[in-house]
Amino acid sequence: STAVTIISTAYLILTLTYLFTLSFIISTPYGFLYAGQSIPGLERKLKTPGISGEEKIEVLISLCEAYREKQVRRAITYGKEALVLLDENDNPGLRIRLLLAILDATQNSGKYEEALKIGENVEKLALENNDPQSAATACNLMAKISKDLGYLDHSLELAMRVPKLLEKTGSRANIAEAYKNIANIYHDLRNVKRALKYNIKALDIYKQLGDKRNIARLYHNVGLVYNTSGQDKEALEYYHKALDISKELNWKMGRVVTTINIYAVNDKERDPVQSIAVLQEVLEISREIGQKRFTAAILNNI
Repeated sequence: STAVTIISTAYLILTLTYLFTLSFIISTPYGFLYAGQSIPGLERKLKTPGISGEEKIEVLISLCEAYREKQVRRAITYGKEALVLLDENDNPGLRIRLLLAILDATQNSGKYEEALKIGENVEKLALENNDPQSAATACNLMAKISKDLGYLDHSLELAMRVPKLLEKTGSRANIAEAYKNIANIYHDLRNVKRALKYNIKALDIYKQLGDKRNIARLYHNVGLVYNTSGQDKEALEYYHKALDISKELNWKMGRVVTTINIYAVNDKERDPVQSIAVLQEVLEISREIGQKRFTAAILNNI
């Protein structure tokens, strides 16, 4: 019964690690203007006597950006105030930046359908103003929302727009992230061939860039696609490549995730004593880096 428990929990962890390694990530244009400015400092600046026009709009946008993840109501309040001022002092660049922040805050509040409508407006406005980076960011956020809602075909359609837009910006690292996101959706659609194709396209870019941590991530992702399609030999080949680089870089999170997945593949033939030893090894690393989710799951197996 112990072996059965170990296998089932290991595959639960494997599912979680897929979400970790294939998250939707595209660098966004917002966030940089308020970098280095504290939120209290921005709040004080907003109360400066006589502040108006674009100066006030930029402070409001910065506050919307700063609050968009953890205090979404406040972010949206500041965003709406900035929109009113933009109606009087229109600036397409600032409007796009603001709408991206409101889009992010709206999805973080759980209002997904409303967020999708905002995203469509941002994409349209960005394209009209020759801003492919912002259009890509909007498509990326909409793809993530659609995926979370289970609209996989729509999510894929949106995600496929992103690398084409990013080609105009020259950001190869972002293009690689876009390919990872596409691979993620194809994996959910159970299209192994295309999931592998786009993971490998991303991997090729990271190899050209010499980005070893992302090379390890992509080796892991390719291994995971093989793993979940029952191709254990190929999965282990790529997992071990990921693990070797994780050890070389002393990347502890990568080592924990990949070791657990190697363990899950090998568990049917592994000696129970050796299984416990492997789990104890990654348990210590998981505790060290504060990964409570993995730590709890590993403890349930020991």
